[in-house]
Amino acid sequence: MPLAHLFRFEPDLVNFRLATRVNGAKTWLMLKRLLAPLCVFVGLASTAHAEITTLSAPDAHVAAQKGQVVLIDVRTASEWAMTGLPEGARRADMQQPDFVDQVLGAVAGDFDAPVALIGRTGQRSLQAAQDLAESGFTNISNVAEGVAGHPSAGPGWMARNLPVTTYQVD
Repeated sequence: MPLAHLFRFEPDLVNFRLATRVNGAKTWLMLKRLLAPLCVFVGLASTAHAEITTLSAPDAHVAAQKGQVVLIDVRTASEWAMTGLPEGARRADMQQPDFVDQVLGAVAGDFDAPVALIGRTGQRSLQAAQDLAESGFTNISNVAEGVAGHPSAGPGWMARNLPVTTYQVD
């Protein structure tokens, strides 16, 4: 019997969650990236990853209002100041080194909580969604049209006249 059948190593799930609680998400993500090639070589790594779904801005708004997702704006503070934030959105600047920890705080440490990420045009939010999936999040949606719109995804939160709140500096 192959060794992989006796022991199942799943860095995306069990070990990530344990290490995150002990050392923080960034530390484990660095360890995981170092160890993943070795685990694949040995044949012990899980290939399971989160599927990233797509939401329109109106669907994200309704889901957030109903408490079905935590809406997270991944743009920068200067962008929040220019346009405001989608109503009900939590802030987590994806350019900050503690981005994953910011999202963890927004979902009370629950890697399985449904999150919907929104950026300016959907490009950065897709990258942020991929980063969260690599970090062990399992229920991720991307608002592909973003706040400002994207030609292939839709006009965006602002053009659809969805509600925004003024950004208040902490």
